[in-house]
Amino acid sequence: MSQVQTGEHIWDVVIIGGGITGLSAAAALADSGLEILLLEQDILANGTTGGNSSQMMSLVDLDPKRAFDKYELDTAQLMTKSLVEAQKFVESTCLKYDITHKAEFKYLPAYLFANTEDQAQHLLDVMDIGTQCGLDISHHQGKMHKLPYTSYLRIENQAHLNASGYVKALADKLKGLNKLTTYEHTLVNRIDESNDLCILETEYGKIFANKIIEATHTPVSFNPAQTEIFPHVSYCILADSPLAAKLDGIMLDTDENYMYMTPTKYEGKDALIVGGYDTKVGGETEVDSIEMLTQWAMKYTGATKVHSSWANIYFESADGLPFIGRSALGSETYIACGYGGDGLSFGTVAGLLIADLIQDRENPYAEMYNSRRLNIFAGGLNILKGNIEAVRTLIGDRIAGLKEVDVANLPINTGKVGLIGGKKIAAYKDERGILHTMSPVCPHMGGIVHWNDAAKTWDCPIHGARFCPKGEMKAAPAMSSLERKSVSLL
Repeated sequence: MSQVQTGEHIWDVVIIGGGITGLSAAAALADSGLEILLLEQDILANGTTGGNSSQMMSLVDLDPKRAFDKYELDTAQLMTKSLVEAQKFVESTCLKYDITHKAEFKYLPAYLFANTEDQAQHLLDVMDIGTQCGLDISHHQGKMHKLPYTSYLRIENQAHLNASGYVKALADKLKGLNKLTTYEHTLVNRIDESNDLCILETEYGKIFANKIIEATHTPVSFNPAQTEIFPHVSYCILADSPLAAKLDGIMLDTDENYMYMTPTKYEGKDALIVGGYDTKVGGETEVDSIEMLTQWAMKYTGATKVHSSWANIYFESADGLPFIGRSALGSETYIACGYGGDGLSFGTVAGLLIADLIQDRENPYAEMYNSRRLNIFAGGLNILKGNIEAVRTLIGDRIAGLKEVDVANLPINTGKVGLIGGKKIAAYKDERGILHTMSPVCPHMGGIVHWNDAAKTWDCPIHGARFCPKGEMKAAPAMSSLERKSVSLL
């Protein structure tokens, strides 16, 4: 990390967040002549981008019908076009900076499977709409390998991307060309756009900017867009499997559990990323989800050794489209959120779109993804349901009876919310058996955090803020850590 420079210097653009959105914006602005600073609270590509499943699709969850159900066909076509352009941008960026080997970008087909009559009909609907969106899709009957499906679609020209490798290699190239400055381990505590100048407050001092890009998966602090996006958790395992070498593409199903697989490499050998069994944030099924993924992979892919497992938060928007553009709270701050399960694709779209807005360029997708929109007809019911659920969770967590934490029997590397000495506490026992205690109240909007055992994080079910086991802030929208609390164990 370079020394953080604060003071009177004014940056043209400050990007908050070192993932796919932030680096896409930096790359799109690289030849603009603007002086760009990127701030990352952890290390580059160590957040949501680092926990992705390497899938870069040219349509939403392989389902343009999702957009068509809420909008007209031209919207689904325009959305698909934006995602295809995102793939092409990544491809050209890899070639431009000679980072294809680290990004592992390549085109490959994707397969969408069905196993019931309703799912089979859904495939035909997806094929019809996807074809009208310009996608190359074919329909097939019969099973593939030993997977439990009876029919499938093959969609050409989807993509594999090692997002962590891409982001880190791209950042190195841009820094080497003096087109980007990055400060890692730099947390933004407050943003002030009340005057003509944007002010970002960090632990090192104030940083000044003409424009800010919040590339943080969800806006930092409070933003009206947070009432229109809802957090979910997705789970993945990386496993050895004899099927890995046989797969020529990405595989997804249409079942309620939404299983998906991506062939990849682990220590130079073929391996599989297997994901699915998503839950709402704050659920108590994280361990069960990982276990069910493992059992499914063993049964249908012959998976043997599981090398790692993880969980990642993603946000679904109320109307099915991301929010990308100027923040409702400031004309010089830009946000991007609500990507659903398509973060690599929409994160790239967001970086390109925001770069155009900053340079006052026309962008054909600006109106569709407008971050200040409120489509009450397409998303109104989901907005109402999502926020009722948030309020119910907030109130319910505060009035629900909590049990005393059994500190002696709390497993190593595990957290739990409960009572200790009459205080409501989030307690975590580290690998050495040392107990760390903190307030379970999220500093963003007052929600009660839940322990996510798969990710080893404290997650807030209200707006998806995440915290490290000892309470340090990990992911927006919170801008500070959980408050430390001392307790008596006598």
